[in-house]
Amino acid sequence: SRAFWRMELAESFRDRRLNIEVRLLQPCSVTFLATERGLGSFGCGAALAELRRTRFGPFSVAESVSLDDMERGLPEALDHALVPLLAALRDRAGMATVPVSEELALALRQGRQEPMAALEFPAGTGERACLVLDEQPVAVIRQSGQSWQLERVFTAQQRSTPGP
Repeated sequence: SRAFWRMELAESFRDRRLNIEVRLLQPCSVTFLATERGLGSFGCGAALAELRRTRFGPFSVAESVSLDDMERGLPEALDHALVPLLAALRDRAGMATVPVSEELALALRQGRQEPMAALEFPAGTGERACLVLDEQPVAVIRQSGQSWQLERVFTAQQRSTPGP
């Protein structure tokens, strides 16, 4: 059987609590691991007192910004926290980007799926891809059998026009 999680003792017993760090090797429910698999492996009764996610894909708590800093509007906190959508999809989530025409972008934003049949996808595109127009995300699509379907559509960015 393939391992899909690894559990390590993070600290010793303290105040009748045992702190455990779990690293998921494949997607699964951490709550299930804690209540059904993990704690049961100690051969005694136990209850989950706290669950804290410290990483999700490429995002980690170490890169996060506190709500207090966000509310105060500290520029360095905001600059650090805000990732442009295309960068998050392409660079952090590893999605392939596929350029589309303005006409296709309009059709997709109207919810029409049939124009996607004409798209050519690069080899190794993966399960999901981001369609882009002029370096702006138009939609995220996912593979469904032999075809692609819209998963999320983004509104067009308003182009700023010079004032009077």
